Amino acid sequence: LFGYQPLEITWAKVGGLVVPVNLESKPAEWFGYDENNLLRFKSRHAPVNGEELPDRKFLVARQEPTYANPY
Repeated sequence: LFGYQPLEITWAKVGGLVVPVNLESKPAEWFGYDENNLLRFKSRHAPVNGEELPDRKFLVARQEPTYANPY
């Protein structure tokens, strides 16, 4: 019912290249978006604003997103 699905990417070195080797879905309720529409992780330490996520660590599959409503 969230309209989006965060996917965690696992990267590994394969034949001299770093490539994605696994995608694992994570519960959408663990995440939210900030004022710049960037995905954030809602941790115990930052339940409202969320924590910044590492670059290239998550993909987000979304249903009909817009800039105004990334969900």
